[in-house]
Amino acid sequence: MSRIEPIIKEGGSVMHLKDEQRSLDQGPVRRAGPHPETERARLDASQLRFLQRTVGNASVTALLEGRLGVQREAPAPPATADKPATADAPATAEKTYPEIDALDLQPKAKKVATALKTKYSQITFNSGKRDAAAQASAMAANVVQDRTGYLGTYKATDLAKQLQDWVDKNPKATDQASIAAGLKSVMDTWANKDLLRLSKHLTGEAFDMQPIESDKQAADIKKDAAEMAKKEGSSGSDFLEKEGNLTRWHVQVFE
Repeated sequence: MSRIEPIIKEGGSVMHLKDEQRSLDQGPVRRAGPHPETERARLDASQLRFLQRTVGNASVTALLEGRLGVQREAPAPPATADKPATADAPATAEKTYPEIDALDLQPKAKKVATALKTKYSQITFNSGKRDAAAQASAMAANVVQDRTGYLGTYKATDLAKQLQDWVDKNPKATDQASIAAGLKSVMDTWANKDLLRLSKHLTGEAFDMQPIESDKQAADIKKDAAEMAKKEGSSGSDFLEKEGNLTRWHVQVFE
């Protein structure tokens, strides 16, 4: 708001003086030039370099522009069928089976066993990792059925020959328990490193499945078992369905 007030000067002349009145809500006039507080807050070059190293260029830029603030990241949405899991949304944990846990397998063999069981629920497992006594007993059960050919299927031929020699020298040992005791007595003479060469069951790198030849998916199971073993394991990993004249679904997956 303004008003014009006349001022009468000597000689009768009149001068009009314009009186500007500011509204109370306009506040004080800001003067040009740096504010004292701004001067004190100014960062020198060394301070800027320190901030750039510690918090990054983006944060320093935001600070200088007066826009620096703490932003909380929103939690990542859960994975859905049309939006797979990402690093921010971890995938569902691998399915587990108590019967496979009980086999005490090495990681790669366990992974193959789990994948097969998940795809073919009808699969059952006969054995996994064994100690020397369990290995001798399992071999003896097969020797009862195939006294001359079974032991020859083992790749550690020097060790297998020692076992076969015992069988040949003890024709009266015909039941599983007697043969198992004899085979174990031979194994006890070996160093541990030699024992572990005999079978991958002893290291937890092999497992046996119950053969189900009559199952309509039998061919698919055997095909997948071979492919999975070779894919996951190192050289020599495979699926074997015969040991001598005996049908055995044996999967070995080397670490």
